Amino acid sequence: MSGDPFSWEAFRKCDQAVDVPRHRTFRRLSKGVLLSHAVHPTFHMGMSADISVIFVGEDGWTDMARDLPEERATSAHGFHKPWWKGVSLYHRNGYRYEVESATPNEDLPPLSKLMAATIHNPTFSVQYAYRSTGFYQLDELKMALQDAVDLDDDVLTQFHDADDLAARITAAKTFDDLVQVLEYARTEELEI
Repeated sequence: MSGDPFSWEAFRKCDQAVDVPRHRTFRRLSKGVLLSHAVHPTFHMGMSADISVIFVGEDGWTDMARDLPEERATSAHGFHKPWWKGVSLYHRNGYRYEVESATPNEDLPPLSKLMAATIHNPTFSVQYAYRSTGFYQLDELKMALQDAVDLDDDVLTQFHDADDLAARITAAKTFDDLVQVLEYARTEELEI
Protein backbone atom coordinates (compact mmCIF):
# COMPACT_ATOMS: atom_id res chain seq x y z
CA MET A 1 0.00 0.00 0.00
CA SER A 2 3.00 2.32 0.36
CA GLY A 3 3.05 2.83 -3.43
CA ASP A 4 -0.55 4.09 -3.46
CA PRO A 5 -0.50 7.85 -4.26
CA PHE A 6 -3.78 8.26 -2.32
CA SER A 7 -2.57 6.65 0.91
CA TRP A 8 -2.14 8.69 4.08
CA GLU A 9 1.53 7.70 4.20
CA ALA A 10 2.13 9.08 0.68
CA PHE A 11 0.39 12.30 1.62
CA ARG A 12 2.48 12.70 4.78
CA LYS A 13 5.73 11.98 2.88
CA CYS A 14 4.73 14.50 0.22
CA ASP A 15 4.20 17.19 2.83
CA GLN A 16 7.57 16.45 4.45
CA ALA A 17 9.61 16.09 1.26
CA VAL A 18 11.50 19.13 0.02
CA ASP A 19 11.66 18.17 -3.64
CA VAL A 20 7.99 17.17 -4.07
CA PRO A 21 5.83 19.97 -5.47
CA ARG A 22 2.98 21.12 -3.28
CA HIS A 23 0.10 23.40 -4.00
CA ARG A 24 -0.86 26.01 -1.48
CA THR A 25 -4.53 26.78 -1.14
CA PHE A 26 -5.71 30.03 0.40
CA ARG A 27 -9.29 30.57 1.46
CA ARG A 28 -10.80 33.83 2.60
CA LEU A 29 -12.68 32.99 5.77
CA SER A 30 -13.73 36.40 6.99
CA LYS A 31 -12.64 40.00 6.78
CA GLY A 32 -8.87 39.84 6.42
CA VAL A 33 -8.50 36.25 7.70
CA LEU A 34 -6.95 33.72 5.34
CA LEU A 35 -6.50 30.01 5.83
CA SER A 36 -3.59 28.33 4.13
CA HIS A 37 -2.88 24.62 3.88
CA ALA A 38 -0.73 22.43 1.69
CA VAL A 39 -2.59 20.07 -0.58
CA HIS A 40 -0.93 17.18 -2.37
CA PRO A 41 -1.69 17.45 -6.13
CA THR A 42 -3.10 13.90 -6.29
CA PHE A 43 -5.81 14.82 -3.80
CA HIS A 44 -7.41 17.00 -6.47
CA MET A 45 -7.74 14.06 -8.86
CA GLY A 46 -10.39 11.41 -8.48
CA MET A 47 -11.90 12.53 -5.22
CA SER A 48 -15.64 12.73 -4.85
CA ALA A 49 -16.41 16.42 -5.05
CA ASP A 50 -19.40 16.34 -2.76
CA ILE A 51 -18.02 15.83 0.76
CA SER A 52 -14.56 16.95 1.88
CA VAL A 53 -15.10 17.56 5.61
CA ILE A 54 -16.50 15.35 8.37
CA PHE A 55 -17.42 17.11 11.62
CA VAL A 56 -17.23 15.07 14.84
CA GLY A 57 -18.16 16.55 18.22
CA GLU A 58 -17.06 15.31 21.62
CA ASP A 59 -20.73 14.68 22.39
CA GLY A 60 -21.21 12.36 19.38
CA TRP A 61 -22.65 14.97 17.01
CA THR A 62 -21.61 14.51 13.38
CA ASP A 63 -22.09 16.41 10.15
CA MET A 64 -20.53 16.65 6.70
CA ALA A 65 -19.79 19.52 4.32
CA ARG A 66 -18.34 20.11 0.87
CA ASP A 67 -15.50 22.12 2.42
CA LEU A 68 -14.68 24.11 5.52
CA PRO A 69 -17.72 26.38 5.55
CA GLU A 70 -16.80 30.05 5.29
CA GLU A 71 -20.29 30.95 6.37
CA ARG A 72 -22.99 28.88 7.96
CA ALA A 73 -26.50 29.61 9.19
CA THR A 74 -27.01 28.96 12.88
CA SER A 75 -29.60 29.73 15.50
CA ALA A 76 -28.90 32.33 18.17
CA HIS A 77 -28.98 29.53 20.76
CA GLY A 78 -26.48 27.49 18.70
CA PHE A 79 -24.21 30.53 18.42
CA HIS A 80 -24.32 31.37 22.13
CA LYS A 81 -23.95 27.73 23.17
CA PRO A 82 -21.44 27.58 20.95
CA TRP A 83 -21.99 24.47 18.82
CA TRP A 84 -18.38 24.34 17.49
CA LYS A 85 -16.63 23.90 20.86
CA GLY A 86 -15.23 20.39 21.05
CA VAL A 87 -15.87 19.75 17.35
CA SER A 88 -13.04 18.47 15.14
CA LEU A 89 -13.31 18.97 11.39
CA TYR A 90 -11.55 16.19 9.49
CA HIS A 91 -10.70 17.29 5.96
CA ARG A 92 -10.04 14.77 3.22
CA ASN A 93 -6.68 16.53 2.65
CA GLY A 94 -5.36 14.82 5.81
CA TYR A 95 -5.56 17.84 8.13
CA ARG A 96 -7.74 18.20 11.22
CA TYR A 97 -9.20 21.65 11.93
CA GLU A 98 -11.10 23.44 14.64
CA VAL A 99 -13.04 26.68 14.57
CA GLU A 100 -10.77 29.52 15.64
CA SER A 101 -13.39 32.24 15.58
CA ALA A 102 -17.05 32.71 14.78
CA THR A 103 -18.37 36.16 13.89
CA PRO A 104 -22.07 36.85 13.27
CA ASN A 105 -22.87 38.84 10.12
CA GLU A 106 -25.12 41.14 12.13
CA ASP A 107 -24.93 42.82 15.50
CA LEU A 108 -26.76 40.89 18.17
CA PRO A 109 -28.95 42.68 20.69
CA PRO A 110 -27.62 42.94 24.26
CA LEU A 111 -30.05 40.32 25.60
CA SER A 112 -29.63 37.94 22.64
CA LYS A 113 -28.27 35.06 24.74
CA LEU A 114 -31.13 35.23 27.24
CA MET A 115 -33.77 35.63 24.55
CA ALA A 116 -32.37 32.72 22.52
CA ALA A 117 -32.78 30.41 25.50
CA THR A 118 -36.37 31.54 26.11
CA ILE A 119 -38.64 33.31 23.62
CA HIS A 120 -36.70 34.48 20.56
CA ASN A 121 -34.26 32.18 18.72
CA PRO A 122 -33.64 33.65 15.25
CA THR A 123 -31.35 32.14 12.62
CA PHE A 124 -28.51 34.20 11.14
CA SER A 125 -25.26 33.72 9.23
CA VAL A 126 -21.92 33.39 10.97
CA GLN A 127 -18.45 33.72 9.41
CA TYR A 128 -15.96 31.07 10.55
CA ALA A 129 -12.16 31.08 10.64
CA TYR A 130 -10.26 27.83 11.20
CA ARG A 131 -6.92 26.68 12.50
CA SER A 132 -5.24 23.44 11.65
CA THR A 133 -4.54 21.17 14.60
CA GLY A 134 -2.24 18.99 12.50
CA PHE A 135 -2.39 15.83 10.45
CA TYR A 136 -4.61 12.93 11.32
CA GLN A 137 -4.47 9.29 10.39
CA LEU A 138 -7.57 7.60 8.97
CA ASP A 139 -7.65 5.40 12.09
CA GLU A 140 -8.08 8.54 14.23
CA LEU A 141 -11.15 9.56 12.24
CA LYS A 142 -12.50 6.01 12.42
CA MET A 143 -12.04 6.05 16.19
CA ALA A 144 -13.77 9.45 16.49
CA LEU A 145 -16.72 8.16 14.47
CA GLN A 146 -16.87 4.97 16.55
CA ASP A 147 -16.94 7.12 19.70
CA ALA A 148 -19.75 9.16 18.13
CA VAL A 149 -21.75 5.97 17.54
CA ASP A 150 -21.10 4.88 21.15
CA LEU A 151 -22.26 8.30 22.47
CA ASP A 152 -25.20 8.44 20.08
CA ASP A 153 -28.58 9.49 21.42
CA ASP A 154 -30.52 7.90 18.55
CA VAL A 155 -29.39 10.22 15.78
CA LEU A 156 -26.73 8.12 14.05
CA THR A 157 -28.54 4.93 15.08
CA GLN A 158 -32.01 6.13 14.11
CA PHE A 159 -32.21 3.81 11.09
CA HIS A 160 -29.37 1.31 11.69
CA ASP A 161 -28.08 -0.28 14.88
CA ALA A 162 -24.76 0.61 16.44
CA ASP A 163 -23.18 -2.78 15.66
CA ASP A 164 -23.93 -2.39 11.94
CA LEU A 165 -22.40 1.12 11.86
CA ALA A 166 -19.39 -0.01 13.92
CA ALA A 167 -18.71 -2.86 11.47
CA ARG A 168 -18.88 -0.46 8.52
CA ILE A 169 -16.55 2.04 10.25
CA THR A 170 -14.07 -0.75 11.01
CA ALA A 171 -14.16 -1.97 7.40
CA ALA A 172 -13.64 1.53 5.95
CA LYS A 173 -10.34 1.96 4.09
CA THR A 174 -10.72 5.53 2.82
CA PHE A 175 -12.24 8.89 3.69
CA ASP A 176 -14.93 8.24 1.07
CA ASP A 177 -15.82 4.94 2.77
CA LEU A 178 -16.46 6.87 6.00
CA VAL A 179 -18.59 9.41 4.14
CA GLN A 180 -20.63 6.49 2.82
CA VAL A 181 -21.06 5.15 6.37
CA LEU A 182 -22.45 8.52 7.51
CA GLU A 183 -24.71 8.73 4.45
CA TYR A 184 -25.93 5.19 5.18
CA ALA A 185 -26.62 6.14 8.82
CA ARG A 186 -28.87 8.99 7.64
CA THR A 187 -31.11 6.87 5.46
CA GLU A 188 -33.55 4.02 5.93
CA GLU A 189 -32.07 2.28 2.90
CA LEU A 190 -30.57 -1.12 3.57
CA GLU A 191 -27.54 -0.52 1.32
CA ILE A 192 -25.77 2.50 -0.09
